[in-house]
Amino acid sequence: LLDSPPDVGHRDLAPGRIEAIVPDPKSKANGKPAVHGTLMAGVIGAAENNGFGIAGVAPRAHIVSIPVCAANAGAGGQCTIYQMLQGFDRAYDAKAVIVNLSLSGPPNPLLERGVARLDALGLVVVAAAGNEGRSDKRYPAAYPTVIGVGAVDREGRRFATSNHGR
Repeated sequence: LLDSPPDVGHRDLAPGRIEAIVPDPKSKANGKPAVHGTLMAGVIGAAENNGFGIAGVAPRAHIVSIPVCAANAGAGGQCTIYQMLQGFDRAYDAKAVIVNLSLSGPPNPLLERGVARLDALGLVVVAAAGNEGRSDKRYPAAYPTVIGVGAVDREGRRFATSNHGR
């Protein structure tokens, strides 16, 4: 999970399931847990059948949290290409199998090379299509080696603010 730092003590995240990897000491991604990283950790690995919150899509997964985004006042975060590329190296070093990037933006040649490198190394990269309800391409989800993910509602219809497209 390359995002802002999650709250590893959150009651919907099973104790010991999240391994926090400390970022570069000079990184702005250091700091206290943030809403977005906690939310994404929950979507992936929230405990099932605990009478609280949700069950994650992979509730028994071992999550390696690599902070690459600094928390801001909203739910999102501030991420730099440098921090993400460092996070890619750290994910590989941690023997990650899947890299989750719940972020989107304009194309960037360094980001494209970074996700292609992860693919060449055998890692699966999954990225958010975006939350603007538009059909234009957002990256890294639109790169050919990345699995782009949008959102659906309870009936399986595209969620109103989910980006969409090929």
